[in-house]
Amino acid sequence: LVSTTSTYVVASSRGSDGWVAPPSAFAAGASTSAQPSAVELSPPLSPPLSHPSSRQWSQPFEWDVHEPIAMKAGLSADIARAIAEGRRPEGMQPDEALLFDFYTELQRHQAVSDATYASAVAMWGEQAVVDLAGGIGYYAMLALLMNVARTPVASGRPSTLPTLPR
Repeated sequence: LVSTTSTYVVASSRGSDGWVAPPSAFAAGASTSAQPSAVELSPPLSPPLSHPSSRQWSQPFEWDVHEPIAMKAGLSADIARAIAEGRRPEGMQPDEALLFDFYTELQRHQAVSDATYASAVAMWGEQAVVDLAGGIGYYAMLALLMNVARTPVASGRPSTLPTLPR
């Protein structure tokens, strides 16, 4: 994904030069409140914002770019592996479990329960919850666009994200 001043180019195996997407396709990412880096979560939780979306949409580019960042920030290898395998990680800290539940509910049910919302607001504050939802939507949008474009893994090597049965 490369940004110029007015367009974004998404690498694609379906075309030699990639796709040119209009800026409106990435307007959410330009908004301060929707940028994943703006979410005020503890350090191990901020970098893996794309992990559940990468897994949900089986997006290897997002996974392979963000997995090393998340690991460097302190995400447990066991937690990353469980997410990659499509299962709920064991041994999560309370904030990690809440983040996982928030993601899971929002992606599976297109909503978050009152209990999960209240817990998230109590832990991180309402603005961070709004930012978190925006970050989840942003990474889902990127994953979908890159899946349609069949964006290859940046390193040129096979992805570390296992393919799940459909």
